[in-house]
Amino acid sequence: HDRWMLDKVCTSILEVDGGGGTYRHAGNYDDFVNARELRWQAALNDQSKAKTLLRKEREWMRRQPKARETKSVAREAAYYELEERAGGGGAGGE
Repeated sequence: HDRWMLDKVCTSILEVDGGGGTYRHAGNYDDFVNARELRWQAALNDQSKAKTLLRKEREWMRRQPKARETKSVAREAAYYELEERAGGGGAGGE
């Protein structure tokens, strides 16, 4: 009955997620549930794409000879940032 009441009474919902983020959802409870599900799905898709790209970039990092210092510093920084987005894993996490 609580969800029914929220659906009938609320005009906006403020969500506090487990990671410390907050999201304001306009509409009733059903609108909130739908928007949250879409946001979660988008986050999973983003993480999946990041993991795919991370595999390619990890291969690039390994191919570079140690003796040559021609690795792009920006590309290396982007690799480590991508590693974070993809959910960690690290160099030893294979």
